Amino acid sequence: MTASQTLAASAALVALLLNACSSSIPSFSQRDSIDPPLPDYPLLQHPREEDGKVVIRIKDRSLPHLDKHITRLPAGPRTLLVITDAIETAADQPGQGAIALWLRGRGSQRAHLPQFSSGRVNPSTRQDWDVELPPGDYLLGISFPPERSTQGAILQVR
Repeated sequence: MTASQTLAASAALVALLLNACSSSIPSFSQRDSIDPPLPDYPLLQHPREEDGKVVIRIKDRSLPHLDKHITRLPAGPRTLLVITDAIETAADQPGQGAIALWLRGRGSQRAHLPQFSSGRVNPSTRQDWDVELPPGDYLLGISFPPERSTQGAILQVR
């Protein structure tokens, strides 16, 4: 094949590809975010701490002092002190008081941020939960059996 034939074949291939791929490519700046924007919650000025650990209190299946607030924490290794009050359960549902606490990355960074789960947390307990938090926005929530969950609170790690 001569150089002019190669050039003609390349031009024909380019024309064919342009014709076949004439639909426009969507702009990434116009795509919706993975999560909606952060709610307009007030910033929790003084998160509760005990012995240098951020206190996460669970009471009546909620996070009473963190709910509907944004809590800002420094990046890096953190110990969260999870304090669980007694949870009322029906006597005929054994084991229904146990819960799990989870921390998930939000927004476009979701794929890059770690997700943590405390595992089973029993009522009327205190336990340390060690996490390594890179900068980002996180959703802190509670999972209850059977498969019910609450929205929880927002942590901003900077």
